[in-house]
Amino acid sequence: MPMIMPKKAALTFTTTTTYLFHVAIGGSALPSETGPAIGLASTHFDVQVDPITPSKRCRRGRVRKFNHLERITLLKDAHFPVCDIAAYCSEAIDIRQSRAATVFEVRQQKRKLEQEARMAKHPRSNCNSITGCMWVHNESSDDDEISDDDDDA
Repeated sequence: MPMIMPKKAALTFTTTTTYLFHVAIGGSALPSETGPAIGLASTHFDVQVDPITPSKRCRRGRVRKFNHLERITLLKDAHFPVCDIAAYCSEAIDIRQSRAATVFEVRQQKRKLEQEARMAKHPRSNCNSITGCMWVHNESSDDDEISDDDDDA
């Protein structure tokens, strides 16, 4: 008995709704290199509804990324005080440094755990052809100590 394929469903959009926001400080994305985080104001100031014209190809847009000076200019144009912009830049630097330190710590911990797992699996894996096996003996006794005291005097 042949399989009956279900009919493909199609979805068509006919309008777009665009909400326009003013620039605000902060936002969810901190730029990876320099400059303050910019985002959208909490409420929109305008709404545009436009019809979608049928087209044969789908155009994909790209996210616009602003450099350090563009971000500062946007905030100045939005009437943020220069001293506040400087404080936001300083805060962004602190956040980036904290994130970098966290990434470093996580990588170090991961390397340590991987090394411990290798050592547990292959306890003699710290042997090589030049030095042989390195065994560490942590116990000490009184017999191992060398004394310069002359008790026969």
